[in-house]
Amino acid sequence: MKKRFWLILALVALLFAVAACSPTTEVVEVTRVVTETEQVEVTRIVEGEVVTEVQEVEVTRVVEEVVEVEAELPPAEALRRKTVIFDIGGGRVPNPESWNPYIPGAREDMGFHQAVMEPLFILNYESGEIMPWLAESSSQNEAADVWTITLREGIEWSDGEPMTADDVVFTMNMLLEYPELDMAGEINTWVESVEKVDELTTQFTLTGTNPRFILDHFAVKIYGRHNIMPQHIWEGQDPTTFTNYDPAQGWPVYTGPYLLESVSETEFVYTRND
Repeated sequence: MKKRFWLILALVALLFAVAACSPTTEVVEVTRVVTETEQVEVTRIVEGEVVTEVQEVEVTRVVEEVVEVEAELPPAEALRRKTVIFDIGGGRVPNPESWNPYIPGAREDMGFHQAVMEPLFILNYESGEIMPWLAESSSQNEAADVWTITLREGIEWSDGEPMTADDVVFTMNMLLEYPELDMAGEINTWVESVEKVDELTTQFTLTGTNPRFILDHFAVKIYGRHNIMPQHIWEGQDPTTFTNYDPAQGWPVYTGPYLLESVSETEFVYTRND
């Protein structure tokens, strides 16, 4: 049975199941053999007289008793809750069938960013480290005006197609071609050209020195910046109007751990992609 989570607007709660592993006690019957020293009266005849005296003797007996013992139980398997609830601060979603993050005004706070899309990099706010995610690595030349991004091997889109450098090049060229798209201005300002080096590697030639290029454009912070789109879905579409939503075809297609199942203005249902 598929496990689902429901995203319900205007609620804020996060439910987790935890299994406690702590010592407990149980009542058991114990049978044991014990040897005890008892005092008994002994009567004997000493020089024709009857003498009674107390003498200590060892007595062995079988004892049955009920005791409480501390039992160390094995860890219980943590139960996975079927429901995760995210809070949305913006009320109803007027266009719940829009799953194109580059349309100006697009909403990403209804699970789109949290459960469906994944970034190339993630900024660790505690350490300041830019951690690779979909990308395996990035590098730059000495002038920081040529950057190279290498994807992790084996990443698949939710429809099973491999994610490659072609998807990165396609997405960047789309933003260069359509400067009216959301966040396209940043790419048009900084990217002179982008080219595929091999199946997993893309090279960016910039218009000038930019040591923050990866951080500013491809590393998710509170929200991501430029997410990569699957070329085999988006090619031939008008990105200024393409909704990227067609449940019959399994759209939207992304790399995240959940698949969109149904939508409304107040509720979004996702199915875990097992």
